[in-house]
Amino acid sequence: MNDFLAITDCSGDALCAILDRADQLTDRWVARDMPLAFEIGARAMGADASFVPGDRGIHEPIEDVGHYLGNWFDALLVRSRSHALLESLARDFPAAVVNARTDHNHPCEVLSDLQFVRRRRGSLDGLKVVFAGEVTNLCTSWFEAAVRLPIQVIQVAPPRYGIDLARLVSLNAGAAGRVSVCHDLESAVESETDVIYTDCWPKGPDEQTSGRPSFRPRSAPRRSTGCIPKASSCPVRLSLAGRKCLQRLCSRRDA
Repeated sequence: MNDFLAITDCSGDALCAILDRADQLTDRWVARDMPLAFEIGARAMGADASFVPGDRGIHEPIEDVGHYLGNWFDALLVRSRSHALLESLARDFPAAVVNARTDHNHPCEVLSDLQFVRRRRGSLDGLKVVFAGEVTNLCTSWFEAAVRLPIQVIQVAPPRYGIDLARLVSLNAGAAGRVSVCHDLESAVESETDVIYTDCWPKGPDEQTSGRPSFRPRSAPRRSTGCIPKASSCPVRLSLAGRKCLQRLCSRRDA
């Protein structure tokens, strides 16, 4: 069993196999035969799940923690502020480590969104995703998905919030899909767009020093989101935070 720290840790075929299995479990959930949460789901499938509280790597070196936990557990599901810490733990833990979220990426979240989209759309081939926002952990996992799957991911952000050019070139080298960046939401959203996705506001201590003013000129008029369901078999998919963010943008633009 391999680690799952990023979507690119799996091949495209392996990702599709995971999504196939997720579809089976979803059908069982609809039939009220399968819980969804990590811990509850593990228990339902016969595993003995334990919660280990506290922050790792503070009072003891993370490599020691990995060896200790390896004496007791067959797999670890870890949510960490530091992706580097997670990678270090994975190197010293003798079995599989799954990334439940870090400051760098959020592969399980995006994999679940891909499953949702595939069930609604029927296929991921040619999927076009517009990500409105800075390079967050969710955005990074969408980029990773485009490396392994035949999908197109377009990031929309002001220039200083867009993906670094060298990183963009590296992601597209040998990718199954394509990653690109533009600075205008209206030009990025077309009739072929399947998904508009976003995250919370750029981080900052307050609105004046955060990135919010930079994003306002790129606010989404209602016609940008309104046209997509008519032209696509897959409806617009937004996180709750993203939906609220776009609603605020729209209201400011219409005012």
